[in-house]
Amino acid sequence: MYPLLAYFNDGLVSGFYDRGERKVYVTNGSGLWNGFTMRVGVPSEITFITLE
Repeated sequence: MYPLLAYFNDGLVSGFYDRGERKVYVTNGSGLWNGFTMRVGVPSEITFITLE
């Protein structure tokens, strides 16, 4: 599933990425939505990022 997601999302699937001068973090999501979730085979997460 990851290659398909990466193709449609400019190579970004899940995790931390360096994009030149930018830093990008893609989360799996918290899973709190009551509808159909697209998260397949990965755990839900709540991300805490501290900027300094």
